[in-house]
Amino acid sequence: MCTEINDPEGNTEHYPYYWTSTTHLDGPNPYSIAVYLAFGEGLGEMNGTLMDVHGAGCQRSDPKSGNRDDYPQYFGPQGDVRCVYNFVRCVRSIR
Repeated sequence: MCTEINDPEGNTEHYPYYWTSTTHLDGPNPYSIAVYLAFGEGLGEMNGTLMDVHGAGCQRSDPKSGNRDDYPQYFGPQGDVRCVYNFVRCVRSIR
């Protein structure tokens, strides 16, 4: 079961993004960006409309920490919604 979250327009019909343990080692600030997966829609803003541009299960990357106000709300050619605060799902094996 996943908790619903609000999208940037305040709609609550979306499922959260979950961090993975994968960190990007390149870019302007190495080790500052991590991979996450969308359990629901992969939202982006195109032509002024918020829509599902990637689909459920898409993989994206954003800053691992910081103040979300320091980053643009939408990023890249498909206007990906920028998420600094994502969910974490603990996984362990039971034997």
